[in-house]
Amino acid sequence: MDISTVHNAITADDKNKWDVVEKLSNLRMDSHGRFYRTKGKRTKGKGHLSITDHALRQLCQRVIPNKGGPFVSKSPLYLRHKALNYYLCARQEKALVRGKGKYIRAILSDDFMRYDNKHLVATLSSVLSGLESNGTPHTIRRHFLDDRSLWIDVTFPGISRPDLGGLEGGFRIGNSEVGVRSIVCYALVFRLVCENGLMAWGKGKQLFKKVHRGRLEPEEVSEKLTLAITDSLDLADDLMDRLAASASEAISDIESVIERIIQRRSLSQEFQAAMMGVIVSEPSCYRSLFGLVNAMTQSAQLYSGDRRVQIEQEASRLLNWKEDEIYSRIVGG
Repeated sequence: MDISTVHNAITADDKNKWDVVEKLSNLRMDSHGRFYRTKGKRTKGKGHLSITDHALRQLCQRVIPNKGGPFVSKSPLYLRHKALNYYLCARQEKALVRGKGKYIRAILSDDFMRYDNKHLVATLSSVLSGLESNGTPHTIRRHFLDDRSLWIDVTFPGISRPDLGGLEGGFRIGNSEVGVRSIVCYALVFRLVCENGLMAWGKGKQLFKKVHRGRLEPEEVSEKLTLAITDSLDLADDLMDRLAASASEAISDIESVIERIIQRRSLSQEFQAAMMGVIVSEPSCYRSLFGLVNAMTQSAQLYSGDRRVQIEQEASRLLNWKEDEIYSRIVGG
């Protein structure tokens, strides 16, 4: 996969997207759960827009007082539209409404910084081109794009080691145009034999994070993100060494540790079975910390997007379990 593949996916996804800054008091929900714009007079059947679950939660949390937003967003439709319209009438502040076609996909603060997926990919393309010209080739391992998030994994063949199924270091960048997360960059280790990734996660491990608000302009964000991607080469190398060292760290009762992980992190029985399947398929790593971490990251492939990334974050915490408050109890028994 090359950067043009990611760029084409972003371009296709951007079709029919739109933004408008609107007073919340000008929005109404009809009895079918669709939204329309009004200034005292409703035009029936025109301009009615559906709303994603994510955008509905954002709106409810913004306008419903006393933390009642989650309750209203899940209430029956006949109650929801009455409650929302009651509070919307009184809200004079403006919000950024982001949509696509006939859907509202986000309702955000009007100062939301629009550093979109196309901006992130443009920055990435520039950085990778510069690294390539300086003799640092790269491989785009995977990308994930949906209506909430974008994730891209990149590795460098020059940062690698052949043992443990082949490891390559690199970075992972992520973004959300709808307020799910900040713009982020993490160091990454990618295991070639099973194509699962482990990201550096925890205090001091994040290379870059910028919320979509504040004084930074998109150009400044791109500059800082460029530096973070360059720094990822060193941190990924360190992460790869730590992962390799974990192969000699014994975990005696690995079945019990997996069971505690499943229980305390609210993972499914299917996930537990997948982890055990990975463990027994690689006898050389059977009772080691490496085997445990690898089982979690490989089993994360049951999922995609944000859920997969969350589990790979958990695996990073597991790798450094002695410094982690939760995993020190799970692994240490």
